[in-house]
Amino acid sequence: MRLLLAIVLVLLASPPVLAQETGKLVGIVTDDTGEPLPGANVVLDGTEYGVATDMDGAFALFRVSPGTYNVTVSFIGFIPQTEQVVITADTETTLSFELVADDSLIFCPVVGYWRPFFSNDPYSSVTLTAEEITRLPAGW
Repeated sequence: MRLLLAIVLVLLASPPVLAQETGKLVGIVTDDTGEPLPGANVVLDGTEYGVATDMDGAFALFRVSPGTYNVTVSFIGFIPQTEQVVITADTETTLSFELVADDSLIFCPVVGYWRPFFSNDPYSSVTLTAEEITRLPAGW
């Protein structure tokens, strides 16, 4: 009987010890003109936590264990940015990111055009060399 009573008392005292208190990370991602970047990737480095920003560039990560993290934000065509953040239990931490366009990316327009041909092969294709592409008229 005493053993049962001891087990019950241990179990009743355990929930606060076993409960993992967590924090929340929220923020917004914009470009260097202040416009929101919907679909930017926000990742807590070294964890499985990550989220994409919404249409307003906002993000929220819930149930983050307390600790110090590097948060990396990336978006195609922009230079990724990393900030260090400290998450504390039962607290909402706010971060804002302003990504700068990556001018080192090379703009390479890919242009297709239709030309009539008749074939029974639905997988027909045309291959152009680099020289043929440079000879195409502007706007093609």
